[in-house]
Amino acid sequence: MADFDAIVVGGGLTGMSVAYGLLQRRLTVAVIDEGDVAHRASRGTFGLVWAQSKGRAMPEYARWTRESVKLWPAFAEELHERTGIDVAYSNDGGYMFAFSEQELEQRKSVYDEICAGLGLKHPDYEILDRKAVVADFPGIGDAVRGATFCPLDGDCNPLALLHALHKAFLIDGGKYLPGHRLAEIVQHGSRLVLRTTCSRFETDRIVLAAGIGNARIAQSLGCSLPLRPLRGQILVSERAKPVIPRLTHAVRQTKEGSIMFGDSHEDVGINDLTTAATIRSIAGRAVKTFPFLSSLRIVRSWACLRPMPVDGFPIYDRIPRHPGVIVLNTHSGVTLAAAHARIIATQIADGTLGKAIRHFSINRLDVQATH
Repeated sequence: MADFDAIVVGGGLTGMSVAYGLLQRRLTVAVIDEGDVAHRASRGTFGLVWAQSKGRAMPEYARWTRESVKLWPAFAEELHERTGIDVAYSNDGGYMFAFSEQELEQRKSVYDEICAGLGLKHPDYEILDRKAVVADFPGIGDAVRGATFCPLDGDCNPLALLHALHKAFLIDGGKYLPGHRLAEIVQHGSRLVLRTTCSRFETDRIVLAAGIGNARIAQSLGCSLPLRPLRGQILVSERAKPVIPRLTHAVRQTKEGSIMFGDSHEDVGINDLTTAATIRSIAGRAVKTFPFLSSLRIVRSWACLRPMPVDGFPIYDRIPRHPGVIVLNTHSGVTLAAAHARIIATQIADGTLGKAIRHFSINRLDVQATH
């Protein structure tokens, strides 16, 4: 029976961010992971480090997102220094286009509500009219009437981020165990015993970061975790000369030259297949935004399942009756990676999880489920 201070279940962006952070707190850490057979949202994310539009109806989430975004520059630099992997992070701000004046006005109302909830004296976004958008994006489609711009927003290469976290974890002495499917967690005195299809482990802390798999694991521990898999599809074009000068939420050109198209949300259960209808919709919206994209070839498409809590906000909490088992769920594994590594990991190591982030507890979902 192997013994660790902490065991993280799940080797995606959330699990590896926390595992890496726990190692910085001088804990011995193992990550057990199903491997590439898992429904890993980290392989299908768009790569945005995004604050704009997040946090309506929950100011704490808007504040939490911005806190992570501000940690990102030092986080990306640290990973590069430790691993030699450039995660291609940039933070020049991001645009969300609007195709009507009404849409732009509705978004302004939402953003003003978010900024009011944060207590900001001045909004941290701008409303741009058609003329301003044309100045920033030559070749923009006639259908685009304006945009919102937030200087906090940025992006990264999510696969490079996942690679860097894995490499940094191993460099710092972490134990990564792929091909392990969780079979059982039981209380053994003051400690926890975790059994997989391959091994048995003893530990003080278990962090559940298995995405949509957390619902099954929590259920086995007597806890209902209301999650739903939300499918997102992404298209990638052939490489092209630089044609999109700034970051947008649904179309982004990578440093290598390829262009990514995304922003789909489908509640279809456990189904990560691509569909012709959604691909046409994504491509059509992209060409409506930038007509010159119609000449490019699509070379790849894929889908992934986001582990979405029913109200759309993160879950960070201890499993009732099993205080040593901590569940982490969010659909923003890229944006929140820095906060997971720096803040959540520290709270887990110190045993203080929940005091500063009580708004993200499981209890809020239990209350909502009864109404």
